[in-house]
Amino acid sequence: MKFKNKNILLISPEPWDHIFVSKHHYATNLAKRGNKVYFLNPPSERSECGSTDYNNVFSVHYRGFISGLRFFPSIIQKQLFRKKFNELQIQCQVQFDLVWSFDNSVFFDFSALPKNVYCISHIVDLNQDFQFAKAARTADLCIGVIDRIVDKLKIYNNKSFKIKHGVNFNESNRRNIRLPGNNEVKALYAGNLDMKHINWSVLYQTIPKFENKIDFIFIGDNHNIFSNETKREVKKLKNAYFISRVKSEELLDLLQNADILFLSYLSSYDHDCAFPHKLFEYLYTGNYVISNWIETYKDIIDEVDICISRNQIEYFNCFQHAYKKLIENSKSFNYKNSAFAQKHSYQNQITKIEKIIEEDINNNRH
Repeated sequence: MKFKNKNILLISPEPWDHIFVSKHHYATNLAKRGNKVYFLNPPSERSECGSTDYNNVFSVHYRGFISGLRFFPSIIQKQLFRKKFNELQIQCQVQFDLVWSFDNSVFFDFSALPKNVYCISHIVDLNQDFQFAKAARTADLCIGVIDRIVDKLKIYNNKSFKIKHGVNFNESNRRNIRLPGNNEVKALYAGNLDMKHINWSVLYQTIPKFENKIDFIFIGDNHNIFSNETKREVKKLKNAYFISRVKSEELLDLLQNADILFLSYLSSYDHDCAFPHKLFEYLYTGNYVISNWIETYKDIIDEVDICISRNQIEYFNCFQHAYKKLIENSKSFNYKNSAFAQKHSYQNQITKIEKIIEEDINNNRH
């Protein structure tokens, strides 16, 4: 199957107006191939199908299903799934060729859909564990971003494959952007600042030690500034700057204009999330990358250069080392990291999935 001239219903647990993550990037990159992508938002109180700022990407709202659907008999579930699916086709005035689902809490029985509709269950987070078995078993193809997810998918469907997260980048020339702060070195974090897994305590202990050396810049949604006391204290630091969310196509410019890109997560991250998708964008820039240890790094650690810490002292040392190198040698480009990221562009990941499907179809013909 070639992903070209297809009508694709992409089911996402995050809405279209969320900070862009893998689901959004798959949508825009599938659209670039000439497909029409209908991005299904989480259930809400309205039903509509509207255009977005991206050509051939549509944002779809629907009212969802009856509460407690998972407890209904299978035959009733299927009837309701089929009815809602047909309503969406009427609402969007289209016949879907492909359902690409990142959410196994809705439309979790793909056998309810028409036989000519190809169905993909794509799991990118460990906490995406609602109707896991039924969604995996009834999908035509299952994809996971790490071995731990793929191994679980294979219990229910032997057509399960690992496709790592991707990186979204434009071929346009880098723009020089002045980042806030008066220090020569800029360190940047990009992502959802309301995420519960961010280790604000480590950051609060690290940032003041570089008050006259490094400016720390945080970019992303930050609606719940009062939800975390330590986050509030970080916001008060003289060399900490917070910028609201920017458009996806602008983010890479900001990342490239920084010197250091960092992550800082609590141990709970390993229980709920699979892999930080932003890491591939970090690596693509060729900048210094600093992070706490994340379990799934074991899959890539031999292929990339990341300064990894397991405690507060090591985290500080990573920044100290990076600062010293930047001051002594100015900024250098890490070609190894950038090349690794480019291999995993979303367009390349989509091509890999195309080939898996084509091989499966050819094998079934023989």
